[in-house]
Amino acid sequence: MPVARPVVFTPAAGAEVAEAQAWYEAQAPGLGARFRAEGGETVMTDTLDVAAPLGWLGAVVTRLVLAPHLRRFVAARAQALRAVAESEDWRRYVTAETATV
Repeated sequence: MPVARPVVFTPAAGAEVAEAQAWYEAQAPGLGARFRAEGGETVMTDTLDVAAPLGWLGAVVTRLVLAPHLRRFVAARAQALRAVAESEDWRRYVTAETATV
């Protein structure tokens, strides 16, 4: 069951996200496609594909328990990423060593 939740960044963070898109695309073809421009903003999409064992029972548990939990998790992660990207906090995570390929 795919769970997708878009993260929308303001134009202020857009240039940095576009640079990230190019870097990720250089690391693995297709990875940069998770970032796209849309209406003057940059959208990052995370997709989680989950499948539980146990046939129909696993499918029921996935639909009723796991999928809602993952949606909340992805939404909380999106909020945290946006807060970091739109502030100066991103500098704590990007160093000279991590900024170079």
